[in-house]
Amino acid sequence: MKKELKILIINRKEQIFSRNATIVNVLKALESEFLVKDLWILSESGKKISTYDSKPIDFNYKFFEEYNTDNILEILKQENPDLLFVTNDYEYIVRAFVISAKFLQIPTVLSLQSGFSEYFEKEIAIKNRINIIIERGGFIFKKYKILLKTYRKTKYNIFQILKIMLEDFFKPFFYSELAGRYECDLILTINQKMENLLKSFKIKSRIVVTGDPLMDSIYENILKYEKREQVNFPLKVIFMTTAVVEHGIWTKKMWSETVKQTISTITKNFSDEINLKFIQDLKQLKIMKYY
Repeated sequence: MKKELKILIINRKEQIFSRNATIVNVLKALESEFLVKDLWILSESGKKISTYDSKPIDFNYKFFEEYNTDNILEILKQENPDLLFVTNDYEYIVRAFVISAKFLQIPTVLSLQSGFSEYFEKEIAIKNRINIIIERGGFIFKKYKILLKTYRKTKYNIFQILKIMLEDFFKPFFYSELAGRYECDLILTINQKMENLLKSFKIKSRIVVTGDPLMDSIYENILKYEKREQVNFPLKVIFMTTAVVEHGIWTKKMWSETVKQTISTITKNFSDEINLKFIQDLKQLKIMKYY
């Protein structure tokens, strides 16, 4: 008989949000060994603080505000999970759960879903993050007060808290990615490069390279299709880019030059074999449509 494993997942958005497919795939993998019971606590409720148009369609979730308390320790004691699972240990509400879980000796697991680098354009990041503060400053401050209260309840002294506050003020303007630095017991990374980068930060957590669980779904979908004995040319290829501009990592010029160079190289080498379709957010970056 399988042992029951109650997993508490702290996230901003519900299961149907595309990036959370990684979490769903991890849960599916655990089901082979355990009787998994997962509960998602969503830190953004839609009460004038997020983009929700309606409640999530999945049943195993709660909004953080539904607990009617900002005492994270009380919430964890109420839910009594065997494991806390997060994909970002920096976001204030999530971090409050991480340090509370460690205080209660509940194992914590961080799954870093994508690669990251210490390189980014500081001027872009500063402008981008100042805009976020202007747009959502009240909500961010509200979450940070909960985090500070959690530090006090988990026996951090005033000098430790002041040091953390100074770091939290400056770090967002000097690093592109802050996750992985808050001592989760186990960190899952997608490749060796990420593991080495985390170790360079003097991370004390146990780090395991797992590959990208998001690819499991893609691999399973590929297996559903029969292999073609004969391939018809030109091949149809869809080229999609990531939101490096929106996240303040690149300038629009850097993004457009990279895209142009990539497309130029593809068309130069495979002009007769590939029909390339380019997809992007045309509202923000009106550079090119189809090639």
